Amino acid sequence: MPHHTSARFRLRAAIACFAIVIMLVFALPLSRGVVEAAPAPTISGVSPALGPGAGGTVVTITGTGFVVGASVTFGGAAASSVTIVSSTQITATTPAGAPGAVMVAVTNVDTQGATLSGGFIYQYAAPTVASIAPATGTSSGGTAITITGTGFRASASASIGGRPATSVVVVNATTITAVTPANVVGAASVTVTNSDGQGGTLNSGYAYTAAGAPSVTAIAPTTGTAAGGTPVTITGTGFVSGATVLIGGTAATNVNVASATSITATTPAHAAGAAVISVSNPDTQTGALSGSFTFSPLPAPTIASMSPSTGPGTGGTAVTITGTNFVAGASVTIGGVPLSGTTVASATSIVGTTPARSAGVGAVVVTNPDGQSGTLGSGFTFAANAVPTVSAISPATGSTTGGTSISITGTGFLANASVLIGGTPASAITVVSSTLITATTPSHAATAAGVPVTVTNYDGQAGSNVTGFTYKADAAPVVSSVSPAAGTYLGGTVITITGTGFARGATVAFGQFTGTNAIIGGGTSIIITTPAGTVGNVPLVVTNPDGQIGILASGFTFQAAAPTIVAVDPPSGPLAGGTDVTITGTNFAAGATVTFGGIPASRVLVTTSQTITATTPASAAAAAAAAAAAAPAVPAVPTTGAAATTPAATPTATATGGAVDVVVTNPGSPSATLTGGFTYAAPGAANVATVPPVGGITFVVAGTSDLPTLVAAQKFTVVAAFSFDVPKQIWKIWVAGAPVSSLTGLTATDIVALRR
Repeated sequence: MPHHTSARFRLRAAIACFAIVIMLVFALPLSRGVVEAAPAPTISGVSPALGPGAGGTVVTITGTGFVVGASVTFGGAAASSVTIVSSTQITATTPAGAPGAVMVAVTNVDTQGATLSGGFIYQYAAPTVASIAPATGTSSGGTAITITGTGFRASASASIGGRPATSVVVVNATTITAVTPANVVGAASVTVTNSDGQGGTLNSGYAYTAAGAPSVTAIAPTTGTAAGGTPVTITGTGFVSGATVLIGGTAATNVNVASATSITATTPAHAAGAAVISVSNPDTQTGALSGSFTFSPLPAPTIASMSPSTGPGTGGTAVTITGTNFVAGASVTIGGVPLSGTTVASATSIVGTTPARSAGVGAVVVTNPDGQSGTLGSGFTFAANAVPTVSAISPATGSTTGGTSISITGTGFLANASVLIGGTPASAITVVSSTLITATTPSHAATAAGVPVTVTNYDGQAGSNVTGFTYKADAAPVVSSVSPAAGTYLGGTVITITGTGFARGATVAFGQFTGTNAIIGGGTSIIITTPAGTVGNVPLVVTNPDGQIGILASGFTFQAAAPTIVAVDPPSGPLAGGTDVTITGTNFAAGATVTFGGIPASRVLVTTSQTITATTPASAAAAAAAAAAAAPAVPAVPTTGAAATTPAATPTATATGGAVDVVVTNPGSPSATLTGGFTYAAPGAANVATVPPVGGITFVVAGTSDLPTLVAAQKFTVVAAFSFDVPKQIWKIWVAGAPVSSLTGLTATDIVALRR
């Protein structure tokens, strides 16, 4: 093949390979599911939104997309005790921070985050009040004072004895100047309140001394109409800002303390005759002038006409009453029922709106504030209302438990009409129009035929649909499943119950315990929080308001709380087991089991929720060794002191030791593991901490693997060997003599006495 032909071939092959790679790259997304990143979290609010700069405020953060493991910061500082309650709620404890608004940030474990600018405000320290100078002044107020303390902020306010001080100036963080308000005689607390709502108080920080009582010397003019409204000027002495004025025992209006010797006011309405003028300062001291003002009598009102003079019994007719001597504040009744929206337009005209009333003629009465009245007999005629009719109800059937929203159609419905269904009042009644009422049915027993639906207007006229609504018995509830079907006996597990026929208001019992916060979803599900119970399996019972029940036997299991293991004491023991240990931890429940390396312990006793005592089993290695080697027979031996020879026996299998896991399992399966929590000690070199004295006796376990080496090294002689006869439950003792070789026939649990 020519060289240029070969080159073209290689070029075409390379292009084809490149095309294939491109096709594969673009085809891969089509053949594999596209993994989308979880949405970033959002923050909608923080509550409470402020707290002390020292931190420690527990807040709830609301938003979306919160993921377990998310972190929270306030102004860049990490919050503590962060709990992801749900994907829309986090609780956390604020760290310490400088005063002012800071950003709140939530960061999910995938590094996506959300921030809320100014989401939390660190408050400045609350102010304190140390002293006031001068500390006394008259009850008339007006004393310039200086308040000293700490933490005063711009725009702070001050009050003395609960009344606001005036001319408050925050000089600096430790000084405020102000003017005292009038107050009663005696000690008064001084309070400074910063703009963030925090305050400081010095109890009994200021003392009010008695001021001179006011005196009233004259009033001008000295007469006015009984209708009131006469502007007057009161002269005297000792008048204080905030003083009140009574004329004939009734409060005057528009009171203005012009000076310590002059007050202007407007007289109230009052019965004809002489009246006492009294002025009371804020410290309750009072001055009075008897018979100083005379209310001249008014002529009684008269009614000439009413227009229009007829209207429907439903009321709502705008009317105008004409006559004479009408006084502001006059009241009007028609047939004994008050006119609404009454306005005295002038001394000759009153306007208002007729009330609802039964059909017939009613007298119109105008009564002035002085009690005098005028009457127009047969002044207004109320036309008869139509009798209401009830034509249809939709829906026309509903549950015996009530709660069905219905629409009643008909004619002649009036405002405030009442509704009875089967003789029982409906609820949530709304008269939408004269032809439509909406209401909610009450509970009622099931009926084969419909029950009456009755609408009654305010005038007592009523209309009924005799078989307008039918109550049908609900089907008994059926419980199909529970998820999750187990939870801690402490309660608080949110579960979902699925089934059919769940009615609004249904209750859920877990054995003898009742759940809380039930949410009924469409009759087929219930979301509820489990109560506290006792460990074990219980039936789950749903009871509808009509008394019908659904049961799921063994529907829920109350589990013991998961235990924890802190320590095992002692932490080691022989391979043969039998070591009494104490296990410490938390949440140990009665009936808990314990294993060492997967082998159940014996004599397990849960003494408290934090303590278990148990006896270790033989280790797995020791059990295997025991099974592999038959115990050597021990022949009869002489009594202590008699010479004997050690019987020959085959060597026993040697088991190795090591650390094993300790597992505590509560009833219902929650368990805790302490990895390597106990160590089985294998036979090893005998440990004699101090060389025994010459002639002294030392006892060792025959199972020590290098016992012959020990005997030789320490120049021991074998005094005696002790072997336990299990079937007879007795110790056998024999003198073995000096030879070390006599030790080879002993078992691992035999005891040897050595003399040095």
